[in-house]
Amino acid sequence: MDSSVVDCMGLIFYDDRDNMSCHFKLILAFNCGHKTNFPLTYCLCSPRVVFCGYSIPHPSDNKVNIRVQTTGDPAKDVLKDALENLTQMCQHVRSTFRKTVDDFKIKNQ
Repeated sequence: MDSSVVDCMGLIFYDDRDNMSCHFKLILAFNCGHKTNFPLTYCLCSPRVVFCGYSIPHPSDNKVNIRVQTTGDPAKDVLKDALENLTQMCQHVRSTFRKTVDDFKIKNQ
């Protein structure tokens, strides 16, 4: 996996206190905010996920709580797949942007 998306994220996985199942996870992510977590929750929206969301406990903290509840797959696996999908989307956007900029420069020389 390309580390460009997850370099900013130090992840700590907590089991849900009410249900110690691997299908419910609370993840504490460091050094990221809305710019990283909104796209991540978009990537988490799949038939494998019952609920996903995030909250930022305090605006001055660089911590984010991410909650994932799955239909049966381990939450860590679902999160890993979502991060890989997000990485692929970022790579596609980056390469498309670079190609467009290069084409523009060639056209306007």
